[in-house]
Amino acid sequence: MRRPPREMPQRKPLLMLLADRPRVMLWGIGFAVMAFLWVLTGNVKIGLPNAALAKAYTTRNDLETLRTALEWFRANCKRYPTTGEGLAALVIDPGVPGWQGHYIEALPPDLWGHPFVYSCSNDAVRLFSSGPDGQPGTPDDVQAPDPDYKELVKRLASTGTVRQAESPGR
Repeated sequence: MRRPPREMPQRKPLLMLLADRPRVMLWGIGFAVMAFLWVLTGNVKIGLPNAALAKAYTTRNDLETLRTALEWFRANCKRYPTTGEGLAALVIDPGVPGWQGHYIEALPPDLWGHPFVYSCSNDAVRLFSSGPDGQPGTPDDVQAPDPDYKELVKRLASTGTVRQAESPGR
């Protein structure tokens, strides 16, 4: 005697399998997806233990951007902005021959709401954030990194602003 054929169970779609699980499982998956999207959009700095370090890190990146803009200004105008002209010379033409800005879109304050501190004397640039306390010259100040001249010269050479052999120097 022959047995009747056995019915194969139908495969359920993935969403149906998830719907069979407890709601906690769905909440966990939803939370994981939202966390991934939050990290993906850049709202989180991975690896930084607290908000103060994250602000200092971001401020240092902002200072690096300002320092690069200052080097572009110097390459075009053959000098840095004076202390009187300040960082505003990167946004608004101060009437200097060779100005090809704006070198940055706007000049926002640092993450603590204080303006960046800039001075220039004898072609020596001083650029920093006064940090959380807003007082310059304290240990919490965030200093601008020195520019990477080799990388800057490569970028300037690629735009035709300077020849490869030239160096902005200090």
